[in-house]
This record gives sequence, C-alpha cells and structure tokens, in this order.
Amino acid sequence: MKLRNGSGLMLLLLFCSGSTALVYEVVWTKFLSQMFGSTVYAQTVVLAVFMGGLALGNKILGRWADRLQRPLLTYGYLEIAIGLYAFLFPALDRLADRLFIAGGTPIAGQTLLLLAWKGGLSAALLLGPTLLMGGTLPLLAAWLQKFSPEAGRRSALFYSVNSLGAVAGAGLAGFWLVQNLGLLSTLQLTGLTNVLIGATAGWLSRQPVVADALAPASLPPPAAPGAGLSWRVCCGIVALTGAVSLALEVLASRSLAMIFGSSLQSFAVVLMAFILGIGLGAAWVAAARWKLADQKLVVLLLCLAAGWVTLLVFNLESWVDFYRLARTGLARSSVGYFYHQFLTTLIALVVLGLPAGCLGAVLPLMIRAAAGPEAHLGTRVGALLTANTLGAVVGTLLAGFVLMPLVGLRNAYAVLALVLALAALLLAVRAGWRAGGGAVCCLPVPVWRRKLALGDEFRRLSRAGKGICAGRHGLAQAAHQNPVL
Repeated sequence: MKLRNGSGLMLLLLFCSGSTALVYEVVWTKFLSQMFGSTVYAQTVVLAVFMGGLALGNKILGRWADRLQRPLLTYGYLEIAIGLYAFLFPALDRLADRLFIAGGTPIAGQTLLLLAWKGGLSAALLLGPTLLMGGTLPLLAAWLQKFSPEAGRRSALFYSVNSLGAVAGAGLAGFWLVQNLGLLSTLQLTGLTNVLIGATAGWLSRQPVVADALAPASLPPPAAPGAGLSWRVCCGIVALTGAVSLALEVLASRSLAMIFGSSLQSFAVVLMAFILGIGLGAAWVAAARWKLADQKLVVLLLCLAAGWVTLLVFNLESWVDFYRLARTGLARSSVGYFYHQFLTTLIALVVLGLPAGCLGAVLPLMIRAAAGPEAHLGTRVGALLTANTLGAVVGTLLAGFVLMPLVGLRNAYAVLALVLALAALLLAVRAGWRAGGGAVCCLPVPVWRRKLALGDEFRRLSRAGKGICAGRHGLAQAAHQNPVL
C-alpha cells in the first residue's frame, strides 16, 4: 500500500493527540488540586510544569529529530509511552500523596517551603509525560521535510490541528468524561487512545510514502527566518508571545472565576477559549499563500492583542453587568444549564480567544519562515517551541505568583498590554515602519490616563460575582439531577 505523503491520516492522529493532552491537563489539575487545596494554585503549577516539560521535550527531541531515519516511528513510540504512563499515574499520585504528608508535616508552618515541596512533587509527576509530548511536533516536522516541499506550511497546519484537537479534549474532559466516567476511567480511556494513536503512527511509518510531485528544488527560495529578523530575535518574539498568552490565560481564569465561579467546567471553558484562539490563529497562518514572516505583520498582530487587552482593562465591570442581564430569569433546568454554558463560553471567547488568536499566529508564522531545503526543520521547530514554552512557563509563574499578588488583577492586564505595545514598537522601529510605530505609541495612552487601582468598582465586581456564583451552582445542581445530562 502506498500513501501520498500520509499527512491526511496524520492530521486525524494529531487532532486526537491534542485532545488527549488537554484531557490529561484537566484531569491532572483535578488530582493535584487535592494536594494543593486551591484550584488557582493547582492550575498555575500544572500549567507551569506542563509547559516546562513540553519545553524540555522540544529542546531534547528536537535536536535528534532530523538525524532519525524514521521519525514517524519514533513519534509512535512516544505516543504509546504517554498512554502507558496514564495507566501508572494513579499509583504514582498515591505515592506522591504519602511523600507530601511525610515531607510536608515538618514544614507545615512555612508557606514558601511547603509550596516549593508541592511544586517539586508535581514536577516529578508530570515532567516525564509532558517531555514526551513536547517531542511530537519536531519529529513530525522532520518527517514532513522528507516528503513535502511545503514542510513549513504543513508543520504550521499540524500545529493548528493539534491545537483544535486540544479544544475538543478540554470540552470532553470538562463537560462529559469526568462527570460520566470519573477521573480514573477518564485517565485510562485517554491512555488507551494514546496507545492506539502510537500504533497507527507505527503502522503508517512502515508504509511506502510517495513524496509530493513538486520537488523542493523547484520551489522559490524561502525567506530567511523572520524576513529580516535574526534567529535570536525570532526566538525572543515567540518566547514573549508565549509568556504573555499564558499570563493572559491565568488572569482571565481568575477574572472569569469571579463571574462564573471556580469549577471544573469554568476551567475547561477558559482552556477551550484560549486554545481555540491559538488554533484558529495558527490555521489562518497555515492556510495563507502570501509571503510570510513580514515584520509588519508581527507588529500588527502584537498591536491587535495589546489593543484588545487595553479595552479589556476598562471593561471588566461591563462583562459582569452583561452576564447578570443575560442570565436574568434563567430557569434551573437542563435547557437553562446549556444556555448558561453557551453564555460563559461566548464571554470567554471574546475576553480571551481574540487576543490568544493574535498571539497564537506568531509561532506558526515563524515555523513557516524556518522551513527551507537546507534547513533542519525538526531542530528549528524544536528551538522555536522551546522558546515559546519556556516563555509560557515564565508568564504563568509571573502572573500567578508575582503580578496578581503585587499589583492586582486589573493592573496585571495593563502590564501585559504595555509589554506587548513596547515589543511592537521596537519591531516597528527595527522595520522602519513609521505608521506602525505611531499606532503603537497611541496604545498605552489610555492606560496611563486612567487610575488603575481596583477600588470600589472592582469590589462591586467581586460582590456581584459571589451572588452570580450561587445562582450558577443551582443551575449546575439542577442539570446534574436531569437525566438528559
């Protein structure tokens, strides 16, 4: 049997792989929240460890990807190993609980040491599988370069499909799998899915593959990475977008939790909105046929994200008012519950999905630019993903443990907007784009003209959120009692 580049089947496998990754993140967050005693801290640490493991996998396996004769077979082995680890995770989690009790009891009164102990145990639990997950896309990029003259664009497409699969995984885990199967069965079913993905990839690697008819030599020469940007600047840009996007997710999770309440479903909604934005931004880049990696396009994307975050700073209370009015008279029934979930998803998409789409388009833009006949695409994709995920780790930790405690929630949004505006300004100056630089300079002005203290308005948000949460729990309880759900 001969396959024509095999990328169609790989898109399906990548969609399923992305789904399983987010199911793991949701389930692991639920497991670790029992150790941390705080869902916010559990989410922050799981995100940081998850992204840190991905960064290590990107770096380590990305270096080897281009040297492998059969990178697709190695990808299959990784997926199987991830699935097998899922079956072992409950036993390892029980062991971590015992170690937490034994090591945490003597330092129970020392908050920082206790938090560091929890973080260390979480890292020990999650670094292994996330490291394996991080190696998947560099391996597939190396496989694509062997058979496709458009390896850069297809790598960006793979990244997009993987992200969209993650949206499906977050929705399944948050709204159906955990509620109907429980944590343990969800974990085992997801592990079995990974094993099947790995077995299918292994079978595909053994099939004769027909390369695309268009030879790489007949293509026009690719633009240099970043179209005028140095390789280090490219990595710096994707690191910055990773940091800001994950910091924005942490802040949005906290903001929306004050409105919707803190629950597994709320966490899943935020994840879905965030990753859907990234996936759609990546899909736009992968589908485009025009010349990419223009510095002006990067400036435009950063400006759009900064502008939207700036608007968000001034309208946090408006979202509470909109939510309160939209749910007025909502019945405590299955229909009311579905309407409520649709409403929360819509708000999350507007608040978080739009800026995530702008920031999420930058990484695949650089991936496309990194491709070329002479380039080691797997290594370059690994380096870009490493920079992005390390930035994401830093952004997650800064948002959860530095920005929110020190400057408050609203001010933290303003800091992110100013960082994006500054980066866009520097790139506009580097590109000699005066119009873009002038537009960027206008973005921070409203931030400085308005007092950014939390004050009475934000305390009103908190009080309104508490009342709304009580109604939301009633809706959820009614929905669970209804056999439709």
